[in-house]
Amino acid sequence: MNKVGILSIHYGTWMPGPSLQAASLSYAIRQLGYEVEHIDFIPKRNKPVSKSVLKVQFRNRFAKNPEVFEDFRKEWVPRSSHVYRTLEDLEQGEFNYDIVIVGSDSVWAPSATGEFLPAYFLHFLNDKKVRKIAYSASFGQTDWDVLYPSPELEKMLKKYLKNFSAIGLRESYGVLPLRNIVNVAVENVLEPTLLLDKQYFQQMLPVNPISAAPEIAYHKILKDDTFREKLNIIEKSYLMSSENIYNYERLNSDNEKQYFYNTMDEWLFKIANCKLVLTDSFHCLCMAIHFEKEFYFLPAEEEIKLLNRPSRDILSKLNLMNRVCFDTKDVQMKIRNNSKIVYEIVNSRLAKEKLFSHNFLKMILKDE
Repeated sequence: MNKVGILSIHYGTWMPGPSLQAASLSYAIRQLGYEVEHIDFIPKRNKPVSKSVLKVQFRNRFAKNPEVFEDFRKEWVPRSSHVYRTLEDLEQGEFNYDIVIVGSDSVWAPSATGEFLPAYFLHFLNDKKVRKIAYSASFGQTDWDVLYPSPELEKMLKKYLKNFSAIGLRESYGVLPLRNIVNVAVENVLEPTLLLDKQYFQQMLPVNPISAAPEIAYHKILKDDTFREKLNIIEKSYLMSSENIYNYERLNSDNEKQYFYNTMDEWLFKIANCKLVLTDSFHCLCMAIHFEKEFYFLPAEEEIKLLNRPSRDILSKLNLMNRVCFDTKDVQMKIRNNSKIVYEIVNSRLAKEKLFSHNFLKMILKDE
């Protein structure tokens, strides 16, 4: 049995997405008959990678219990016994994989990986007889010129990707530029969480939920001065109450607010059993689609221009861009229209994307 190693950004400490996609890809590969584990690379950072993290709400980054994501990984994400913290650790590592696959998430975005970018091009495997492929890798931006503005970075891209056997990209915008650089198959594929059926995620739901699911479940990552106004309009229009399912607050003994993340199983339970989802999160959106929920996607104002980010990509593929609300007037208009999501049609479109992506993954793993 061939052994597959996965290198991804699986180690998130303040959001569900990284752990969820890591679990999904390893499961999809295991279902194809391979032994699989994630290379447990957790970069030791000396400085923040991206200023974009400053756009994230304080309570979303600094809740008191980030261990809930590690608890999930212990159960659902198979990992190497050794933890790698630096590029040197990886270069000196002894790997016994037949295939190493990089992805998903923004593994090829300099703003996300910083000084560790070469690792996600599998630079440490160049002298080893290991087949290198990518599945649902993402560049994280929408403009190739903005993404790779320096000749040095593009040179590195050409250098490392020429050693890949095949490349699957999470977003469509990178396909044509990459086809001009490398002489291997480059395709746009589904993110791992959408590659699977909802039955996989139903296994993760709690047997005894801590609390009831809300009528309206919202998960907002970025600071958004208009969100509270949008939420009030939606609550009054639907005559339903809402709950922040990302995290919750408690008062400590000094009467100060403290924030806590919901556990991953509780987070999934609240999505699966609510009536309406409001989010700017890609992975929350994926779960809403899996559990066939009515939803509105509410990007922060500065995100509106980024039309090719992963959420917009999948919404376009599934013909669900009408679920995006750009401002309060848009919210009011969508509510007046009162259009429902026809999941029979959505699931049919998604099934075609799944079939293509599943076959691509199967092909690139088998191809010698």
